[in-house]
Amino acid sequence: MSGPLVNPHVVVAGTQRSWSPEQKRAILAEAADTATTASAVARLHGLHSSLLFHWRRAVLASSRHGRPPPHRPSCH
Repeated sequence: MSGPLVNPHVVVAGTQRSWSPEQKRAILAEAADTATTASAVARLHGLHSSLLFHWRRAVLASSRHGRPPPHRPSCH
């Protein structure tokens, strides 16, 4: 086996990715399923649970104001 061993359950700090609005919606829908937890879904997708909760708050705030959530090119 060549290369470093990678644990898929470890999120590396400093890694910045961009998630499309569609990907965010799909991940949030997964997290809303009562058969799992938001933290488990976050781990599954390699993101920190606080980012998932940030996305959720942004969607809730946007729906209160009647507009779609802002799309940011960064991972947030």
